[in-house]
Amino acid sequence: MLEGQRIVVGVDGSAGSIAAMTWAADTAARVGATIVPVVAWEYPTLALLPFPAGMPVPPVDAMQADSEVRAEVLVEAALASAPAVEVADPIVRQGSPGKVLCDVTDPADLLVVGSRGLGSVKGVLLGSVSAHCATAAPCPVAVIPVADEGDEPIAHVANGVILVGVDGSPSSDDAVRWADAWAPEDATLTLIHVWNVPVTSAASAFSIDAEALEDAAKHLLDNAACLVEHHKVDTLRVRGDARTELAMRGREAEMVVIGARGHSRFERFLMGSVADHTVHHLVAPTVIVNGSSD
Repeated sequence: MLEGQRIVVGVDGSAGSIAAMTWAADTAARVGATIVPVVAWEYPTLALLPFPAGMPVPPVDAMQADSEVRAEVLVEAALASAPAVEVADPIVRQGSPGKVLCDVTDPADLLVVGSRGLGSVKGVLLGSVSAHCATAAPCPVAVIPVADEGDEPIAHVANGVILVGVDGSPSSDDAVRWADAWAPEDATLTLIHVWNVPVTSAASAFSIDAEALEDAAKHLLDNAACLVEHHKVDTLRVRGDARTELAMRGREAEMVVIGARGHSRFERFLMGSVADHTVHHLVAPTVIVNGSSD
């Protein structure tokens, strides 16, 4: 149990934020955490244009008060079908949603956002909010996938499989530890390492020992498995592209957990592209765990 833990949730009334609140409430009920709803407000773009194109600009105090009332309504609606959980008073601030959400979170929090949302002007997609939070928030960020309007709803798998991306970096170690602390008690952590021969030129390909790379992948996974204290562990090493494999295998998982950045064993490089690709191709609730990369 993680009593006293805060789960911060971005709320804007969209299907994405409702999905985020539902997932967050289910998680909070399981671990004993407190939900902290956050509502960000901004002046509509037309209000910032000069007269006569612009519209009258309400005072900041009036906008803040109206947003606080709206926040109560949005939170109540989002929690209508969720389990009973402890909910803090909503945090309501002026600013862009991504910046406000990052500003109000602490490293120990879990931030939850939907993959899509609506701004104060209906129809403005804010998918960039989830991408911004995944890279800028000081805490782990859970992004909950939501189907685009008109598409079939996304059916989340409930099979107890938590897929954790592992590459040996400090960030991926943090991801393993996070999954061990937050996953359901009866879940299995499937640690996956995707490796490939790092060919820099056709001429150098012959010098790479693929069998040695696979052995190194096994060693890396064994080390990561030693970090798990509270769950059953499976390990999976796959040759291929990390982005493709995580997307494909994530379809069969209840949750995907990855580090925000990492490095390969043989050639240091940022893996932010894997996290970015995962956020933009969500197939399951996905947690991006920030960690340092030396």
